[in-house]
Amino acid sequence: METTQSTTKEDWRLWEAEICRTIGDAGDGLTELDDHINFMWLGAGEYTETQVEQTDSLGVVTSKRNVSGTGLLYDPSKETAPEGVMPFPEELQPYFIPSREVVDGHHFKYLFNWDTYFTIQGLWDTENEKYIKGMVENLMYLVEYLGHIPNSTGKHNISNTQPPFLSTLARQVIESEAIETDREWEERAYSAVKKEYEEVWHGTETPYHHLPKDGEGLSRYYSGHETHEASEIASGWDYTTRFENEAMHYLPVDLNSFLYKTEQDLAWMTQRLGGGQAEQNTCIWLKRAERRKETINRLSWNDQEGMFYDYNFVERRQSTIMSLGAYATMWAGLATREQADRLTESLSFFETDHGLTATPKDDAPAKGKQWAAPNGWAPLHDMAIDGMINYGKHEAAKRVTVKFLRTILSNFKRTGKVHENFNVVDEGERPPGSVYPNEGLDGFGWSNAWAARSIERLRSGEWSNRLNIGV
Repeated sequence: METTQSTTKEDWRLWEAEICRTIGDAGDGLTELDDHINFMWLGAGEYTETQVEQTDSLGVVTSKRNVSGTGLLYDPSKETAPEGVMPFPEELQPYFIPSREVVDGHHFKYLFNWDTYFTIQGLWDTENEKYIKGMVENLMYLVEYLGHIPNSTGKHNISNTQPPFLSTLARQVIESEAIETDREWEERAYSAVKKEYEEVWHGTETPYHHLPKDGEGLSRYYSGHETHEASEIASGWDYTTRFENEAMHYLPVDLNSFLYKTEQDLAWMTQRLGGGQAEQNTCIWLKRAERRKETINRLSWNDQEGMFYDYNFVERRQSTIMSLGAYATMWAGLATREQADRLTESLSFFETDHGLTATPKDDAPAKGKQWAAPNGWAPLHDMAIDGMINYGKHEAAKRVTVKFLRTILSNFKRTGKVHENFNVVDEGERPPGSVYPNEGLDGFGWSNAWAARSIERLRSGEWSNRLNIGV
């Protein structure tokens, strides 16, 4: 088992030199990348109109559009806000949200659900930390007035959900020393998390049929469109090989790990808020979490291979496809220490010289499946690395961080941009199936956040996170 090791300034100099040397850089590349990301974010307070172009694979401009905002901040106050309590009027595109939102890029003028979590992780302890509370309030608002947090606030995505991170974000805000909350705010957060948990993720009817009858208490990804394709979009992994084109038939190990952590967070929030039945209700949430953990271990853990798999409840079998979704069990603190040891060893199935592939690195690329090998994604690295930190796997966390950061830097030096995903098998080649490889994006939200966060971790030696997982 690995032990915690601090990072010295000399460690940072060695890592910086190694990363830059490998891509033939003179040595200031990481600083340039960090400055670029900070420029994108620090310009957020200004509000202007900027024209961006979309090109095809041959570089031919296919469309032009005006987008609001300098940097990556969407300011709804510059839109025509609804009068009174009239959320989501038809004439607004995107749907109204009450607070400023650090969005993915100029192409996107609206909030994306799980992207918000990963973007926020890069805003902590920066000048843009001031936007975090409002971004979490946007998610709470959507639960209150729409009934769920949609894939995005673009009308074309409104019927789908995405992986749930609201409880984690609310707890991070409450525990932050830099952000003030009062009892009213915390009660509102608790109510929104509880509503989403009970009505959306444990719904048994359309449009929230996430809890299948034969799922043994575990949830699935589901879309009100009632198709496997739309349900796969709702997973955030649009599209992937891991569900074998039958997303509605799977109990995903990552989703149920997120819900396990939601139950843990609801127990913590219940105890914090107190009240006459606080102790009893805290125990109820903890028992729900324990039952979910036992079921995940029984259905999804493969002891022979040292890996968690998604479970097909229709055919009563584990998926044949490994994925980085398994590492959500470490992110959530669900895995045992022995399982964490095995999972860390199993990184070899995904790890290349350039980062981690979404599915095993030796898998052949599948047409139209961008969430699969050979592609690597910042949010999956974020979860895997935070999971390793939870279990004291600091050397593995540092090793993977350096590899993927080198890939982002190399791409930035070639293109001047920070993209949504990266080919981590043939570094420098186009990520197969990627939806936005040629967008006019100077930076992409979660990739910006992961890179900025990783640079700071390597510089400071602070290998910690804000998950408060006690394992």
